[in-house]
Amino acid sequence: VYKRQEYGSNVWNVLIGLVLLQQGKTVQTMANIRDAVDAVIAAIMAQKDYLTAVDAKTGDGDHGLNMARGFTAAEERLAELPVDAPLAEVLHEIGRAFIENVGGAAGPLYGIAFVRAGEAVGAKTRLDVASFEKLFSAGIDAIQRRGKAVRGDKTMLDTLIPIRDAFLPENAEGKSLRECLEDALEAGRAGAEYTKTIAARRGRAAVSYTHLRAHTRRSYISYAVFCLK
Repeated sequence: VYKRQEYGSNVWNVLIGLVLLQQGKTVQTMANIRDAVDAVIAAIMAQKDYLTAVDAKTGDGDHGLNMARGFTAAEERLAELPVDAPLAEVLHEIGRAFIENVGGAAGPLYGIAFVRAGEAVGAKTRLDVASFEKLFSAGIDAIQRRGKAVRGDKTMLDTLIPIRDAFLPENAEGKSLRECLEDALEAGRAGAEYTKTIAARRGRAAVSYTHLRAHTRRSYISYAVFCLK
């Protein structure tokens, strides 16, 4: 069961947590990945109101609705795929769902991140440490190119980059995939907490009053829900 108080609510953190749950049952086959994706969608839907409430403090107050809209569209697209569809195809369809159905900054940013992540894993049918590093690196690069942001700007990158770094060779050497996933989970949580201590330099939050600095922005919270479930 997903617990917001334990993991945060960032989308990518939910995903990592889900893979950990699946690892406790079997090796990470494509069928399990689809189960994980379905559970990520359910977790995001369950946190819709929370994400909207967080967004209302520094943004338009519609982030939870946008995430729900994007993943509802993704569910419809995934329902048309075979159960054993390659992860690349699954990620691509999620990305297209966001690009075509979610407006503002979230749709293009989440969408291109998923699409590029799918391209990075290619036809792989099993995920290992190197696969996660490629997947997250591709998503991060796409977000940076599209959003022109860097780590420390108080964006989703402050969660995503620490998560990705847990899979880099220098940090993953001698560790199992599960150990790397656990490290990534903690890194994502710490990254989200770190954003409470810095001022935003990108997006609407950048023009908000100083007293909003202590708030965690909604984009990395939804990424945490995503990676942790």
